[in-house]
Amino acid sequence: MSLSIQHLNKTYGSGAQRRQVLKDIDLEIGDGEFVAIVGRSGCGKSTLLRLLAGLDREHEGRLLHDGVPITGTDLRRGVVFQDHRLFPWLTVAGNVMLPLAELPLPAAEKHARVLERLARLGLADHVDAYPKAISGGMAQRVAIARALVNRPPVLLLDEPFSALDAITRGRLQQELLGLWRDEGLTVVIVTHDIEEAVLLAQRVVVLDRSVRRIQSVDLAHPRRRGDPAFGALHDRLLAEFHDDLAPTA
Repeated sequence: MSLSIQHLNKTYGSGAQRRQVLKDIDLEIGDGEFVAIVGRSGCGKSTLLRLLAGLDREHEGRLLHDGVPITGTDLRRGVVFQDHRLFPWLTVAGNVMLPLAELPLPAAEKHARVLERLARLGLADHVDAYPKAISGGMAQRVAIARALVNRPPVLLLDEPFSALDAITRGRLQQELLGLWRDEGLTVVIVTHDIEEAVLLAQRVVVLDRSVRRIQSVDLAHPRRRGDPAFGALHDRLLAEFHDDLAPTA
């Protein structure tokens, strides 16, 4: 088992200002699984991802990676955010090199890993470019390359494609699927887009402070939005949100 979440609770503030954002979360994510987490803004999905990444250590309950408690960040878990967070004074290659800086590897091997990752994501011709000189889609590719350059088994993504245009988003979704298939990654993606979740994931977790529903997506890749089975799953998940808006007698 790759990631284990057991009776997880997370609150912010205290006293009258206390607000619970995650309530008694239980979730097991297996090795090589692709899981999407969906929910309304403010439902706790990005908070959950930060906890899995080890960026936030204040919580109740247990978070485990391969049976070991998550107590901080770890190079075995790559993280990609909505904004690429590239350092503007470093080149594309320099940004991707950062996770390797403290690893006891020969410089030649580090350089080879960087070039390998950039080539895999179609950036071989932009190694020496600076972030201001590349598009938003390219910058997000660089962020993915940086997250994977040290070959972590787990990739965590927080709304990674939401700021991109539809064509670029579609291309990056397919590239992410290719990385997952080819490298056996465990992938957890947070998204507000139910269609994206059904397009990519093996399971979709609907979050609303607690786990409201876990939906298996038993559709072969590549998936097509026009497929009736795809549409039925999409509508079933969307209904989870519409139910809250239904008028009461």
